[in-house]
Amino acid sequence: MSSQGLLPDTREIIRTLEEASGYPVSFFEDTSLTVLATIRTGTQTSPIHVIRYRPGEQAPDYQIAVEVGYALRTFATPPERRFHLSGDDDRRENVIAQIKALHPELDSSAAETLGNHLFNGLMLQLRSTPVGLLVDIWITSHYPRLRGLQAASLVKQVTDNAQSLSKEMKNQYPRVIVEGNRAMNAAQAFFVADLLNQTQLAVPYRAAGLTSIATTLLAYVTRDRIAEIDDRDLITAWAEHLGIAAWVKWLPFN
Repeated sequence: MSSQGLLPDTREIIRTLEEASGYPVSFFEDTSLTVLATIRTGTQTSPIHVIRYRPGEQAPDYQIAVEVGYALRTFATPPERRFHLSGDDDRRENVIAQIKALHPELDSSAAETLGNHLFNGLMLQLRSTPVGLLVDIWITSHYPRLRGLQAASLVKQVTDNAQSLSKEMKNQYPRVIVEGNRAMNAAQAFFVADLLNQTQLAVPYRAAGLTSIATTLLAYVTRDRIAEIDDRDLITAWAEHLGIAAWVKWLPFN
């Protein structure tokens, strides 16, 4: 696959990234992906953007646009403010210890695997959700031919995420993990409900008492023009409200 197989809006987005970064974009088919597309953003030490996509009937254009949107926000930021988000090792070990206490039936290896999965998942959600909302605003505003794919993907995400409201989750996983995940899911649900004018998408989260935290998190996304919002500051603000600011570790973008 090359960019010629994509929609015109997607090709324009890719050209914009190549111009903004000075790095070319390459495509690779990857049947192992569980999502439609991912990107490895180019750096000075690896000056090429690599987009992997899952072949199939479903068009990957929206997912590619989202991934490229993250990269574009990176290159719109001064080099000294560019970052990779990682996690604090002590907090990671604490999550693993909580999993061992909650699940004594697990051997040490299984508990570590589950603890790492939960910790990494929350860090990835913190990195992707708030900035992802900005990317979705940008796509909606500038690339109307992607809106149909965008709407379908967002509705599916919000609907699938509602599983996190299951009562069983509270007993299975550390409280901070469950509450952080639910809060970010709620913020996305309220955002998508408003973006698509589908108020029913937020109903499960309202019923779960998550309106206040969702509204608080979204205020950081909507209070300024998206080009003026610093992604690192945005993520930090969300982390503080979720009680996980000490979990965050910033790494150089190289």
